[in-house]
Amino acid sequence: MLEDRIRFFEGRPQRYGTQLDWDADGSLSPGEVEDAHKLAARREAVGLPPLEKQIEDARSRAAAEGDLPPADYQAYVDARDKWAAKAGWHRPAP
Repeated sequence: MLEDRIRFFEGRPQRYGTQLDWDADGSLSPGEVEDAHKLAARREAVGLPPLEKQIEDARSRAAAEGDLPPADYQAYVDARDKWAAKAGWHRPAP
């Protein structure tokens, strides 16, 4: 999970898809994952449940807690990226 968190904040693809965030469609999603065709095997090798189960659980928790997607997705992304830069994370230029 830590490796994915670091990769997420650096703007790189995750290895395990453990870090979910709001996407442009208003859903919690893992974003880009490296070698997606090998993802299930990597997750199984380290004892993680299938990605679909993790996503389902996270979305259910968010709904139960009243967590809603950002009203302005682009402003959300801009604020997240601004925070990441201020905190010292190095994100590749778009």
